[in-house]
Amino acid sequence: MADRSITQLQVAGALTGNEVTVVVQNGVTKQTQLQNISNLGGPTGPTGAPGSTGAAGATGATGATGATGLTGTTGSTGATGATGSGATGTTGPTGPGGGATGPTGATGATGTTGATGPGVGATGPTGATGDTGATGATGSTGATGAGATGATGVTGATGSTGATGATGASVTGATGATGATAATGATGSTGVTGATGATGASITGATGATGATAATGATGDTGATGATGATGASVTGATGATGSTGVTGATGATGATGVSVTGATGATGSTGATGSTGATGATGATGPTGVTGATGSRTYTVTNNVSSAYIIDGANNPTLNLLRGFTYVFEVNAAGHPFWLQTTAPPYNAGNVYNTGVTNNGAAVGTITFAVPYNAPNTLYYVCQYHSGMGGQINISDVGPTGPTGPTGATGATGLTGATGPTGVTGATGATGDTGATGATGSTGATGSTGATGPTGVTGATGATGASVTGATGATGPTGVTGVTGVTGSTGPTGATGATGTIDTTVANTFTNTQTFSGSTSVLAMVLNDTAEVITISATAATGTINYDVTTQSVLYYTTAASALWTVNFRGSSGRTMDQLMSTGQSVTVAFLVQQGATAYYNNVVQVDNTTVTPKWQGGTAPTAGNTSSLDVYSYTIIKTGNAAFTVLASQTKF
Repeated sequence: MADRSITQLQVAGALTGNEVTVVVQNGVTKQTQLQNISNLGGPTGPTGAPGSTGAAGATGATGATGATGLTGTTGSTGATGATGSGATGTTGPTGPGGGATGPTGATGATGTTGATGPGVGATGPTGATGDTGATGATGSTGATGAGATGATGVTGATGSTGATGATGASVTGATGATGATAATGATGSTGVTGATGATGASITGATGATGATAATGATGDTGATGATGATGASVTGATGATGSTGVTGATGATGATGVSVTGATGATGSTGATGSTGATGATGATGPTGVTGATGSRTYTVTNNVSSAYIIDGANNPTLNLLRGFTYVFEVNAAGHPFWLQTTAPPYNAGNVYNTGVTNNGAAVGTITFAVPYNAPNTLYYVCQYHSGMGGQINISDVGPTGPTGPTGATGATGLTGATGPTGVTGATGATGDTGATGATGSTGATGSTGATGPTGVTGATGATGASVTGATGATGPTGVTGVTGVTGSTGPTGATGATGTIDTTVANTFTNTQTFSGSTSVLAMVLNDTAEVITISATAATGTINYDVTTQSVLYYTTAASALWTVNFRGSSGRTMDQLMSTGQSVTVAFLVQQGATAYYNNVVQVDNTTVTPKWQGGTAPTAGNTSSLDVYSYTIIKTGNAAFTVLASQTKF
């Protein structure tokens, strides 16, 4: 087999490496091994006549099954072809060198089995693959929400543009005088004069063409004048060619530039008159008025704790605080315990039921509405019709009770430290202080050395012992004269002025004197996010003369009904006048709140520092009466216009 050639080899797939195959040669099946095969394949020879079937060779190893491809849509089964009827031809001789059988290819997807025809005729062609089914219709989009867009209001017509104002006259200022002309620089020295040519014959010939001018060189020094040539014959000869231009002398220094005085600019022409404003376009139609919102109110939830108490917003029989002019709603769910408003404390009294502004009074289950009238009494009560222990007090006022103090706001950032002010003038040197005490006596000088001891004299005889009489102590000698006071030392230098102090804005500060914040033409002097005014509340009736001390409060509230007409006298305090407190061009605004009863009174006289002032009342007319069963609020703005001179703006408002 090794020396036989293979004339035909068909390869069904890519053959690589060493593979075992079956070769049929001369009708005999043999087994051999092909090496280093790489996609062999010659042209297909003519099909020989079918030889006799050789013995079946060994089945080659089954190749790995390829991944099953996606199953296409099954086409309709083609019609079965007619069974062929030709006679079977004779088997032709085995063709030379049939190619080795390639390995079994991957099993393809199983095709649809066609119907078996009645005979062994050729299988009809596979029907064409059916068209891919149409893509299902996209589902309809959900309906858009039904909220209708409100109609756009009609746009008002645009007013016509006003005519452009005439342009102001353009007046040009007079032209300034021309500056003096600078002096002309000195003329350079004249160049050397060339020798004069001989005079030609008097016949004038045609003028020759002018030679090109040479570039101008620097002007040379003036040469010596050449000797004058002899005068030639009178016949003028042809004009000789123009000699080259002598060297130009150096340019003299440029004179100083004259002063260029610009004339004053002429006055600007007056601005042209502004054109008239165009007519205003017609106003668009007014849109429809919106639906009126529900009236605001405060709602209380009312239930019951068996028969011992009403539970209102979680509390047993609480005291309620209501305001005149406001509406309150009681949502009652206390079956068997009718909820009544009345003017007396529990128990329930049908003769004292309060119905003014009350809707559905006495409901046990339902809604009770109480629109508090402006003349409602200061105290009412809520009670159960059947149980005296179920009830509480209702306080009614014009101003609600003071709520709890809110938390302190965060401390603002510390402001920038202001620049250190200039050092103050050094004060005059103080008087020389008293002379200091005399200094301590200086230390005693060192004792001199002891002289040599003289020779000891002869010891005399011992005398008799004298009487032991102690003499009287001598009188103390007079005190010595005080020494002269030493010269006072010179005064030491004045210490440096200390740095200007600053205010710590991170802590609370109290000012007991006037603080001035000036600001500037571009910066506000002070910005307050929140502030509180001091109000004095006094159970006092307005009557007589009332001294209003503006250094004590800005709002004064008398809670007892006024009993007569009154005078209000404004002053700084009992020891300081408004004239002393204020500077000309300053103003102070204060308020006086006065409770009124069934008979109302009013402020009929206004004074500043015990001097009557006629206020300028809002609306132009001074009040002639108060407002019964109300709170009258008087506002006064006091303006100092000069020394002990004041203007007062005043108003009266009913609450």
